[in-house]
Amino acid sequence: MAMVWILVWNLIARNAIASISIEVKPALVDFGTSGVDVSCIVNDTSLMGISVIQLKRSENNVVSVTNKTKIAWQDEALENKTGVTVNASFTNIMTSYLRLEISKTVVRYPGDMGIYQCILIATTVNGEVKRSLSQQIVLNITGFLETSTHLYSTTNHKSTELTGQKGYQENGTESFVNTDKPLLKKHLLLYRTIMIPITTFISCIFAFIIARELHLHYFVSKTTSTAKTTEKKYTNGVYIV
Repeated sequence: MAMVWILVWNLIARNAIASISIEVKPALVDFGTSGVDVSCIVNDTSLMGISVIQLKRSENNVVSVTNKTKIAWQDEALENKTGVTVNASFTNIMTSYLRLEISKTVVRYPGDMGIYQCILIATTVNGEVKRSLSQQIVLNITGFLETSTHLYSTTNHKSTELTGQKGYQENGTESFVNTDKPLLKKHLLLYRTIMIPITTFISCIFAFIIARELHLHYFVSKTTSTAKTTEKKYTNGVYIV
């Protein structure tokens, strides 16, 4: 009975301890603030050689490395980005690794979100080809909507292309012009450019007319006053004192 329990325990232990593990730091990324660091780490002492270490995101392969430390990209959009690095080492079979680092400036939303998993294809000391899967770790990205809203309100020029679903970003370089505030600002500038000279000109005309009327009124009043005074002082050729 004891031997049965020992055999069962060994079988459970062998299945529980995978030949490869995965680390994702952090599992919750703050968009624009933190980057992504994913590592596939081999931890099996029964291996004789390693053929491939493969990194997957959900149902898609991202990047892999062969026993000649040759890196092969499957995510071509990620491959061509500045700020993305891949390091790998097969120097020590028991501690071989594949590491993907994505800088905070090029993290894609929702492109880099998903379930990450590592796959190992290796040869055991018995000559058997072994395929192992790591545990699965979900990577989430938060803060994209707030960051993009702030970006639009401060620049109003170039931005990343958005899909129809709110808050989602496709990686692209196409730019567009926010047609709300810039259009209002353009109309305001046009209004000021046209209306200020017109109102100034009209004000000058009104000022001239008012000044002219005041001058005429003053001249007429003075003439009338002088005439009355003369009429009182001079009558029939005789001055009245």
